[in-house]
Amino acid sequence: MAPAGNSSPVRTDQAGVHPDLERVVLRHLRSEWRKPLGRPTEEAWAAVAPFLAGGAPVELDSGCGTGLSSLGIARSAAASAPGTVVVGADRSLARLGRGPARGGEFLPAGPSGGAFLRRAELPGASVLLVRAELSDFWRLFLSAGLRARRHWILYPNPWPRAEHLGRRWHGHPVFPLLPRLAPETELRTNWKIYAEEFALAWELLGLPRPRVERLEVDPGSALTLFERKYALSGHELWRVEAISDQGSGIRD
Repeated sequence: MAPAGNSSPVRTDQAGVHPDLERVVLRHLRSEWRKPLGRPTEEAWAAVAPFLAGGAPVELDSGCGTGLSSLGIARSAAASAPGTVVVGADRSLARLGRGPARGGEFLPAGPSGGAFLRRAELPGASVLLVRAELSDFWRLFLSAGLRARRHWILYPNPWPRAEHLGRRWHGHPVFPLLPRLAPETELRTNWKIYAEEFALAWELLGLPRPRVERLEVDPGSALTLFERKYALSGHELWRVEAISDQGSGIRD
């Protein structure tokens, strides 16, 4: 059933870009993040890695939810880069388990019981849906020497209270690694401040500042369930297209 347009706009105590954003981003840029990797995500990565070892084009769908967006990305990628593997990662087993790729092949993903991997084949592309903590998954992806063609971050939790800046991706210690994941990163959000902060943070890493633009979405062709719900609710939707370099987007 399609979601109704009953979503409330983001409520925040911020009037604009967070005043501490620059200080936070530069602190993370100048220091090395040493948080130990979580065992469940290591096991999930061990299950995913063999599918990426052959050098196929890869696209990342971070925070993929049910995997609807991963399937849409795969269908689009099949035309421009046949053989693409779309890796959709989300920390919620419940969301992954009820997604549209549930008819695909379920694969074991480690002994801890916390891992999850589902594989679905489409004409010209394939999808891997994996349960993972994204900041750990990204580091494992990079440590394997991999690079995606494109990285999608679609409607992340906005954490709209000012005190929660550090929970937004651009305020997180892992943020300086994001440009290394792919030459192109696309963020979509229904909160303009989040888009503006992400673009400024990207520039603070020494990269060209991305353009923040309105996104017009037909609810019938929305890429995610959240995107459909927000469009039906009349929210303003925003897109940030961030460029890190002109590389091939397959491997470092």
